[in-house]
Amino acid sequence: MYVQFKTQGQCSNFLKKLTNTKFIITESNGESFIEVKKGVLGEAAVVPKFLLNMSNKFPFNIENITDSIDNKTRFIVLSKETINYDANKPYNTSMVIMNAINKPGELSKILTEFSRNYINLTSTISRPTKKTLGKYYFLLILKDVMLKK
Repeated sequence: MYVQFKTQGQCSNFLKKLTNTKFIITESNGESFIEVKKGVLGEAAVVPKFLLNMSNKFPFNIENITDSIDNKTRFIVLSKETINYDANKPYNTSMVIMNAINKPGELSKILTEFSRNYINLTSTISRPTKKTLGKYYFLLILKDVMLKK
């Protein structure tokens, strides 16, 4: 099971119950998500629920496995299945931007669109792709976004 090191600590009560499970610690929740999307039989990942969108289909997920009821991030275990959500409810959402940022000003153009559409970004995180020196992917965390079907 793929799990980011900090996420592992936030879901430790649930994870301790999983006997005979090999945990693969990742650098980020995005990395865990990318690994499970490869669809290897028997693999799963613990990721924040907001990483999912309509294009992701996982036949298996266990919701709300966080240790703290006050934690605003809702972690889930997933593998291939359609995810149900309430289109009338605002969600904290995230997205990963990869391969789009390859010249000066590109990230600025993307971020400006959020401002123009009154979307509140609560966090931006850059991570190296580990494929080429100077290449990064960006994780954007958005607050109270209304998802559309």
